[in-house]
Amino acid sequence: TEAKKEIEDEAIRRAITHYKKDYKVKSVEHENLGWDLTITHRKTGEKLYIEVKGTKRPTYHFFLSHNEFGAMIKHPKKWILFIVKDIGQKTDSPPKILNATEAEIALAPFTYEGEHPPKKRR
Repeated sequence: TEAKKEIEDEAIRRAITHYKKDYKVKSVEHENLGWDLTITHRKTGEKLYIEVKGTKRPTYHFFLSHNEFGAMIKHPKKWILFIVKDIGQKTDSPPKILNATEAEIALAPFTYEGEHPPKKRR
């Protein structure tokens, strides 16, 4: 929906603003990589992969797609979750920035994919 897109765009803007001083920021939102921004440190050249989430909720609540989860597992030291809460509210909450190895991230299965007849799995 349009409201969801506005929340997402605001979270992306905040992430770019947060990183642009020390990093070159490249949006890769439409490349289906499992993250939204690739950032490269201006001095060291280190690359990090930033997945940006935004919510109107007063908590750092988010959903990860199968692709985003896969990128987190594949790049645990480079994949960063940047979450903005309270978007569109009167408060201006700071973002929560977590790497994939943070114990603070609690993930629970939300959906399962199925098909019939099942394909043979190796």
